Amino acid sequence: MIKRPSSGQLYTAILVLVLLSVSLLPSVLLRENAYVIVHDQLDGEVPAYLLQSRHLRDDSIPELMTGTDNKTSLTPVSYGTLLLYILFEPETAFVINECFVRFTAFCGMFLLLTAWDVGGFAAAAAAFLFSLLNFYPVYGLTVMGQPLLLCAYLQALRRKAGCLPYFIAAVFASFSSLVLAGYLDIAFLACAAAVLFIRRKDGVKETILMMLVLLLVYGILNRDLIWQVIGGASFVTHRSEWVLQDNGPMHSIFLDVFQNGLYHAESSHRALIPWILAAAGCGAVFRKQWDGKTKRSIIRIWQLLAGAAGAALIYAVLRSEPCISIRQRLGGLFVSFNFQRFVWLNPLLWWASFGLVFQILISFADGSCGIGGKHGKIQRAAAALAAAAFLVCAGTPVCQNSPLRQNLTQLAERSAKPGDSYKAFYSEDLFREILDYIGRPQESYKVGSVGLYPSVPLYNGFYCIDGYSNNYDVEYKRAFRDVIRGELDKDAALKTYYDEWGSRCYLFSAELGKHYYFTKTDDAAIKHLDLDSTALRKLKCSYILSGVEIQNAEENGLILEKTFENDTSPYRIRLYRVSLGDGSEQAD
Repeated sequence: MIKRPSSGQLYTAILVLVLLSVSLLPSVLLRENAYVIVHDQLDGEVPAYLLQSRHLRDDSIPELMTGTDNKTSLTPVSYGTLLLYILFEPETAFVINECFVRFTAFCGMFLLLTAWDVGGFAAAAAAFLFSLLNFYPVYGLTVMGQPLLLCAYLQALRRKAGCLPYFIAAVFASFSSLVLAGYLDIAFLACAAAVLFIRRKDGVKETILMMLVLLLVYGILNRDLIWQVIGGASFVTHRSEWVLQDNGPMHSIFLDVFQNGLYHAESSHRALIPWILAAAGCGAVFRKQWDGKTKRSIIRIWQLLAGAAGAALIYAVLRSEPCISIRQRLGGLFVSFNFQRFVWLNPLLWWASFGLVFQILISFADGSCGIGGKHGKIQRAAAALAAAAFLVCAGTPVCQNSPLRQNLTQLAERSAKPGDSYKAFYSEDLFREILDYIGRPQESYKVGSVGLYPSVPLYNGFYCIDGYSNNYDVEYKRAFRDVIRGELDKDAALKTYYDEWGSRCYLFSAELGKHYYFTKTDDAAIKHLDLDSTALRKLKCSYILSGVEIQNAEENGLILEKTFENDTSPYRIRLYRVSLGDGSEQAD
């Protein structure tokens, strides 16, 4: 049974919400100059949102690679977030979305913990640190909205919240991803319904209804992707050529994931593990001596710890060599679908556990656990010191990794580190200069990128032969491979990276490796680039935008037109024209 927060808990939450608002001020003030994780955000998801908003009613995204029947090649992670990109400028939408997700993360964790009888201070501290995690805002509520969804489910089981829990579930599904974590929630609810039915417990109807709401909303929003999966696509996805790689021995994978989690769902929980294990162990040894409230907290800690261990175990099994071999032989969805994303629930599992353990320490410190006797004061003092130490140990890595620290530094220095901000990464002014120099409608020619993320010109409206997509035509992958065959043959790792994965359909250089960001301060150049100019022209590529000098450009049928740089951009971009072999420009 769960209950509403008390007035004292609500006052505490409001105070900490004000603190959270203050912590977000640097991001709001800096806006496009704020620190941003580039990986899988600026280089992938942000252009996906932008292009989907530009072509909302179109069947294709002509700027991206094939340009035909490729709408699912840039499927937005969160359709609710896509709405922000429709209503606002992209950089404004990014900031609004981050603020929305952080506030939702705080409220969800706070409500969940107070529903579990965690006091206002402990619940607010856990919720605040949870909301400060260095997560990926472009994923919407996929990771950080999980506590709110769980709280809504518990309220649905209570049957006193009316339609609100189901409305929350619909909002969660609108602002999260089916393929990243939504299927885990559906699977959890299906298992919960089965267990409740077998044990003849109440709540089966509510569980099934919650699951149906998620299925309905996800189904409507992801209908094109689902249609493709069941065989209605106009192309065969490049995922059909994926070759899975194992991550080593199963026990090593388990320990690594259990201790560190995964970067896509940053949980910064390593420092929590000894404390939580100690609490779980003490709970097992002294369970008869504690009051009912503490016992319930210990049971929940065991459950959450079992969930974290189970998620790591599932990941380890699915990424181990024996299972990889079986999946590869089975093929189809067993290869192309990522079944091991249970660790994306780590932030919920570990920080809910933190709140429960922190509350137990506080209850020992204030004597509400019944500590007394001859050494009661000493024990309470020790518990208070332990609670303070736990808070410091938990909060230090979160604050160190949080964007708040980088943004405060950038505010103090009044400058962003090149490439780590929205404005610097996309450098719209610089690429507008390039566009003006070319002087032709962007739809009349295509470009490729070398030593530069293709997402940068793509964001700036250029039609690109290259790009980052986890679902595009395998025939295009093969045609593009003809262009970079010479470079792949020089580097076995790059060859494997492209042939056995290929979601980064880039103009690779063996000399640069898997590095796509070079500033004008970098002393980098490609001495011997080996692109197939005939294959390049077949893709109707007219220009190459390069972040580094290509010293043998003419051997590749490339003619240097002009070099572009300015004071506001970290880049020095060389514009190379693709020739037909006689010095003329590539025809459309």
